[in-house]
Amino acid sequence: MKTKILLASLAVLMIAGAGCKKKSTTDNTVYNTASCKANGTLINFKTTSNFTKFCIMTGVCNNFQATYPVMVGVGFPADAAAGKTYTNHDPYVQIIYMDSQGRGFYSRSYDTINIHINTWGGSGGYTTGTFSGKVYYSSTIPPYTIDSVYITDGVFNSLIWFTLQK
Repeated sequence: MKTKILLASLAVLMIAGAGCKKKSTTDNTVYNTASCKANGTLINFKTTSNFTKFCIMTGVCNNFQATYPVMVGVGFPADAAAGKTYTNHDPYVQIIYMDSQGRGFYSRSYDTINIHINTWGGSGGYTTGTFSGKVYYSSTIPPYTIDSVYITDGVFNSLIWFTLQK
């Protein structure tokens, strides 16, 4: 009899406990991350900064770091809007990539790059988007090598901090 009462009590406690879930008040979204494939190799990046207006005089940008010196940077106009795709024909649009040898690869104005803004929350909000394009390295010392990296499947999720001046 005592065993039946004990089992019944445990069953009641388990049922009562299952109905008492603590409501989460934290945002589980991880901001300031990016990833892309550089010549087919997937790289994941993080940053402690936000998209700001200070990187490109009147545009906004953010640099995302993997392991030093590997990083990728994305920049686009400060009047960005959700649902819009920016290309090399738009002002302040740029993708930069730093490889494991510390070589800086930059998008050029006459090559195709795409940065699509999925979400744009403005200053104090956050932005998500995608990016892709071909970036180039040109050495300025002999043997004057030219190299390129194809950036594909790029995505970012970052907080925004900047002030538009009127």
